[in-house]
Amino acid sequence: MGNKERIIVCTDDIRPETVDKYFRYWYQLKSDHSGLKLNAFVIPYYFKEESESILNKEFVEWFTSVKDWVQLHLHGYTHSFPPECLAPKLQQEEYIEKGARLLSLLCHRDFGFKAPGYHYNDDTIEILKRYRITFLCNEKEIVWLRNKIGSDLSQPELIQSHTNGLSVDSVEKIYDKLNELFKDKEFLFLNDL
Repeated sequence: MGNKERIIVCTDDIRPETVDKYFRYWYQLKSDHSGLKLNAFVIPYYFKEESESILNKEFVEWFTSVKDWVQLHLHGYTHSFPPECLAPKLQQEEYIEKGARLLSLLCHRDFGFKAPGYHYNDDTIEILKRYRITFLCNEKEIVWLRNKIGSDLSQPELIQSHTNGLSVDSVEKIYDKLNELFKDKEFLFLNDL
């Protein structure tokens, strides 16, 4: 790829409804930037609605169609409030275990984790390590939970957004900024690091 600046592009709140309503912006960005690789943090079972499970037929079909340029990672379990990753340890473990189990049925590889609202505690880190989650993504950096022997630990720029219409940094609201930012960049999956 030469001397292109390397970037990691992440988006949160991926679930069946947001894919239907907002993923069109990512399709257009992919059309404009053919090398785009997107790290998508999914909510496996949004507020415990069956239609919002990542294992529903439409979501599985969607992921099958984009898996060459979209990698899925875990973004909580239900995305509930109060923050599920500040819940008592046993409840946190139940959420993380269920979310990891659902995601592993969809994508059979290592994946990372981003706590909803970036709210987590020491119990969260301990549980993630136990379930062999590769990394924790927070607002500014990637925290590796497993040793990355032999890999380049210098981190490229981390670009974060949401795939919903509510957040200030939603792809819908910052589309033009992202389109400009993506010019002449080399895109990486988090698992490429």
